[in-house]
Amino acid sequence: MPRRSQNLVETLIYLPWWFSGGLGVLIYFVARGLLASYEGAKFFGEIAIRLRWVPPLLLFIFGGLAILSAFLGRRRKELIEGRSDIESIRGLTWSAFEHMVAEAYRRKGYSVDLPLRDGADGGVDVVLRKDGKSSLVQCKQWRNSVGAPTIRELFGLLVHEIGGSRHRDHIESFFGRG
Repeated sequence: MPRRSQNLVETLIYLPWWFSGGLGVLIYFVARGLLASYEGAKFFGEIAIRLRWVPPLLLFIFGGLAILSAFLGRRRKELIEGRSDIESIRGLTWSAFEHMVAEAYRRKGYSVDLPLRDGADGGVDVVLRKDGKSSLVQCKQWRNSVGAPTIRELFGLLVHEIGGSRHRDHIESFFGRG
């Protein structure tokens, strides 16, 4: 099953905190200005007066997103910079491990889709985009090597995700035939 695209809230959380904060301030002043321009009008004046609470609410919402973005950005930074050896990586939860992998790719210039979610993901943990190409990442935080059944499962997922048999030769050349 293809992964859904990120919604606006998820996108704003992954952007730098100042983007959400700045957007909130901009929307606040634009909405306040629009409402003020209609306050003297005959028909829309009463509506504009009753909606004076909307700009501060929008500023509050975008401010909250900016705070959440700053907090999560700091956590993502700590995930990468706090790892000095393999044991520190093995100590991560599966979710933290996925976020660490996503952050590593983000730092390499990829657009990363890692929706805020819990539970089964259909085999795709991270979707990467760069230069018009998409890549699927399945994270395995195992202490032992990954066996043939897991590779076959990933192969089946790739065939399903990128359109079945028309790309089968390309996938088989990546994994090797047989």
